[in-house]
Amino acid sequence: MVDIQSVAEDAWRLVGDDAVTLHTASIERIPANRSLLQTVFEKLFENTLAHTTASRINVGPCYRGDYLDGFYVADDGKGFDTATPEELFEIGTKEGSGGAGIGLAIVCEIVRCHDWSITATESDEDGARFEIRPKRYLCTNIAYQPVNG
Repeated sequence: MVDIQSVAEDAWRLVGDDAVTLHTASIERIPANRSLLQTVFEKLFENTLAHTTASRINVGPCYRGDYLDGFYVADDGKGFDTATPEELFEIGTKEGSGGAGIGLAIVCEIVRCHDWSITATESDEDGARFEIRPKRYLCTNIAYQPVNG
């Protein structure tokens, strides 16, 4: 089980920028490969830093009702200019100058390896928001009752 908040903060220490503030919410632990999850955060953060004028990146939980259903990474930058959300994850897709256009494709492959899905939408601040959710329900808030036999 991996602590999403600490993985995001570790990734930020490697690729972060003093001009942008990372805000992380407390998120329950999820089953994941820590190293690969850190790469996901690094690539999403690098994408924000390279392609927007964001001043803030938020990492937080996604819920379905009362149950954890994944997490999101959102920024307050300019959002998506040229690519449709589906095209963002294709190799060679890039906005503006710089980069090879493979960062989000790497993210997509890691997400698929975990049997998760990723969607790109607009954040509440008109920036980019990436939601990563398991294809199977996480069900982390269920109280298990012992079975007497």
